[in-house]
Amino acid sequence: VTPIFLRELLKYHRKSRRYTLDNFCSDRFDSPLQFVSPFLLFKTLQTSSGEGMSQENFRTFLRDKLELGPELAPDDEITSLFNHMDTSNTGDVDMYDFANFYQANTCYALDEMGLRSPKRRHSKRINTTSCHSSSCITRIVSGVTSFDFTSPGSPPKAERRTINCPPTDELRHNSSIDSWFFE
Repeated sequence: VTPIFLRELLKYHRKSRRYTLDNFCSDRFDSPLQFVSPFLLFKTLQTSSGEGMSQENFRTFLRDKLELGPELAPDDEITSLFNHMDTSNTGDVDMYDFANFYQANTCYALDEMGLRSPKRRHSKRINTTSCHSSSCITRIVSGVTSFDFTSPGSPPKAERRTINCPPTDELRHNSSIDSWFFE
């Protein structure tokens, strides 16, 4: 159910456009899932104003928002998926739990969705074809409106590139929060 969940979450996220970076250097990005911040996805996923997300909130989101019925997402699989996301074993899922889960599962989901193709236009330049968690980490910190792409490999061989992007309301709104973009 993991690739189905990630695929439908991304579609819902892009449709809602509440926390989206779709207008942000979109021509540079090979795949919609690769450069969506786990933080922004988590904000889309949250159904309550609390810091964490309970299993009941998660189930409600899958059923009501993503419209995943029991045939696609049986209750026992939802429970299993939630426990898998709860990387800190606290009984609820916070942003950091979700970021860990997202990083660990995105490559698999991309393969399932057929989105991670080595023939894509920019794949070699920004290394979208490898599944190393360190291969493409982007951070947005206060006041910064550019992406830093760091190639995998041990320094000093690592190559850093910066793509400047126009500021957006989303970035200004979340300017005090570190957001990670995982491959």
